[in-house]
Amino acid sequence: MKSSPRSRVEALLAEARSLVPRATPIQLPPIDGFPDVLQWHQFEHSLWSIGEQIRHAINSQPKLRSDRALYSEILKIVHSRNALRGRQSFVLLFAYRPCISWVRDLAFLIPDSDIDGQIISALYKMRAPGFSAIVAPFLSSSAAWIRRDARRYMSFDLDAPIPHHRNA
Repeated sequence: MKSSPRSRVEALLAEARSLVPRATPIQLPPIDGFPDVLQWHQFEHSLWSIGEQIRHAINSQPKLRSDRALYSEILKIVHSRNALRGRQSFVLLFAYRPCISWVRDLAFLIPDSDIDGQIISALYKMRAPGFSAIVAPFLSSSAAWIRRDARRYMSFDLDAPIPHHRNA
């Protein structure tokens, strides 16, 4: 018997939870040629891949984006700091308009450098206004893609202050 997309997502979430280390993982050395980018642990690669598999399953059944119980479980992975960058693909599962009810849960995590760019991207894609004060510092990020997504968000958020604007 073929499993439903929801049961497939539940099984993938169980697998992801089993991969999250209980203790804070050791910091790996930088990637050769990129002194500011640390190597990834194997579990980070595995988690990232599972998040992508979940994205495909949810895309095959978009009504799952409104499944609060399922997204509560996804958010638990996002909150698991020991999962490090493996959470990036899980954050992006919230980058849809039906997920806007989770916006505060995501925005609260923005100081987390492992996932802050993905959160900014999700805020923009879900069209969540009102977070320009949190996003604005990323206009000067060292990562070009984060700067770009921060600019996209700021141009979308009509309540955003205009950077470098002086009141006369």
